[in-house]
Amino acid sequence: MPVSEFERLKNQVKDFVNQGCDYIEEKTAKIKHRIDVLNRRLSKLYDDRMDGVITDDFYFEKRDDWQKELDELCFKFEKTATSNRNLIDDANLVIELSKDAYSLFLSQTPKEKAELMKLLTIELLFDGENLIITPHSAFSALLNLRNCHKLETVGIEPTSKMD
Repeated sequence: MPVSEFERLKNQVKDFVNQGCDYIEEKTAKIKHRIDVLNRRLSKLYDDRMDGVITDDFYFEKRDDWQKELDELCFKFEKTATSNRNLIDDANLVIELSKDAYSLFLSQTPKEKAELMKLLTIELLFDGENLIITPHSAFSALLNLRNCHKLETVGIEPTSKMD
């Protein structure tokens, strides 16, 4: 891939990641707000029970419901907060690895190439005339992006039907 195309793809991936980060931050803020609301409710619920405003049955029923929701939200919050960092790290890793991927692929032995293809694809089918490649979903997005922008392919190996 020419350097200019690689840089353009890199910038598009960064924009995509930034949009994903914005979405994750918004989702995290909503979860955090709901956690705060539930914590306040649980605190007030306890005070109301101690003051005799509500019955023990009502207290335990609401406490169990809200505590269950709070536990689920805390798990989601942690998962969402860490996914933001993972998204950035994974995108940077893919960008850097893809920079020299084609030349590295060409320098591999046929066995190494086959192992890499197993890693990148769900299935490979040969119908006697055509090789049909079904990539994993993570790589489908990159291939679709590549196809949408008609990036040039440079090399000595045959190009696939996807080009």
